[in-house]
Amino acid sequence: MNVAASATGSRLISNWAVGAPVRPVPFLPAPAFLVPLFILLFGLAISSRAATSGPKVEPPIDWERLIRAHLVRYPLMEPNDLYKLLHQASLGSEHAVGDTVAAREWLERELAGMGPGPAEPLIDSLRADGWVVRIHLRPFVAAGGDPEAILQAFIGTAADPGDREDLRRAGEVAVRLARAKALPWPGSTVSALFAGLAAQGYPAVHHSAAFVEHYRPAYRVVAGALLRAVLPVGDPKARPGGRR
Repeated sequence: MNVAASATGSRLISNWAVGAPVRPVPFLPAPAFLVPLFILLFGLAISSRAATSGPKVEPPIDWERLIRAHLVRYPLMEPNDLYKLLHQASLGSEHAVGDTVAAREWLERELAGMGPGPAEPLIDSLRADGWVVRIHLRPFVAAGGDPEAILQAFIGTAADPGDREDLRRAGEVAVRLARAKALPWPGSTVSALFAGLAAQGYPAVHHSAAFVEHYRPAYRVVAGALLRAVLPVGDPKARPGGRR
């Protein structure tokens, strides 16, 4: 597959944590992606920040930036999608890896059936400390990424399960924003959701039907410290004109 730059393509790495503006992306067939080395090295810098085990305590302002950035990109997201975002940012992929065989089959099915979707960054950092990221599968495949590499990183991420206290603090930020009318849902709705899920031990949830319909999510949550093993740096398939 030829990999070419696209003026309408997404950024390869999301930059919500540094306060850059985030704009909604149009629903487009997955574009071809040029993977400049300097941008991938920025992704590797995330892995350097996340080299120590476990997340650091995330300041409330960083949770707020993450929430606001995703609301701009995904204006039709629902409270469950907000909770899922904060759950992944706090706990990584611990809930999703029951066994290696199932994880492999799930990835194979998703890669085979995901089809086109919105323009997305290759890497979505979910925390300012770089502890965990989403790697979007469409640009990953377009860049020549190795499915086995992302599978192993996804499984490895589950070994470092994060902190439910961090999720509780993130939920407090979400409730505060909702009560201040900074979110599109009533404060009572967000408060009841987080309180109910906290009482259940903060289980994982699925994306809402609206989110799936409009944004066709296809990604894996991976520890920032494992990005070096995942990004297709130096792989001839990731260079313009490469084949896969």
